[in-house]
Amino acid sequence: MKLIAVFACSLVYAVLRYLVFGNVSIANLPCYGVNKAVALSSVVALCFAAFHARGSRADLERGWFASFKATMFLHVLLSLILFSPDYYPKMFSAGKMNAFGELFMLFGVLAIFLLVFRSIVREINVKTQTLQILLAAAIALHNFFLGIDGWLKWREWPGMMPPISMISFVLSLMSIALFISSNPKLKADE
Repeated sequence: MKLIAVFACSLVYAVLRYLVFGNVSIANLPCYGVNKAVALSSVVALCFAAFHARGSRADLERGWFASFKATMFLHVLLSLILFSPDYYPKMFSAGKMNAFGELFMLFGVLAIFLLVFRSIVREINVKTQTLQILLAAAIALHNFFLGIDGWLKWREWPGMMPPISMISFVLSLMSIALFISSNPKLKADE
C-alpha cells in the first residue's frame, strides 16, 4: 500500500513536470510518463529500505527492498522499449550513443547486475551491505550521466520543478549514507 502512495505521488510529479509544464504529449503518458514515475518510485523505495536498514526494522527494510526490486525491473523493461534517439536525443550523436549515453547505460546495467548478484549472495546468507552501497552508487551515476547537463539549467526546468534524474541522484546519495550508517564496520572512526 505504501508503494502505491509513493507511485501515485511520483506519477503526479511526472505528469506536472513533463506533461503540464513540459512539452511531452499526453500520448506519451502510458510508457514515458509512467516510466519516469516508476524510476522515481524505485529510488524512493531504495531510500526507505536504506533508512530501515538501521536498527531493528529488518521486516520494513525487506519490504521496501522488494518494492525497489519490482519497480526497478519495471523501469528497466519500460526503458528498453523507449530507449532511442527520439526519446533521448542528448544520449546520441551521429546515430550512435555518445559518451554520456554509454556511461548512462553502463551504470544502469551495472545496477541490474549488482541487484541480481545481491539476490544470489543473499541466498547463501552472506552480508549484502557493501553490495547495497555499490548498487546505490551505480544508480546515482546512472542518473548523473542521464541528467547532469540539464540540472544546472534550472531556469529551463518545466514549472521550475527539478528533473527526476536529479531527485533520484540525491536520493541515491542519501541511500549510500544510510546504508553506511547502518553498518558500524563501514562507518569512519569517530
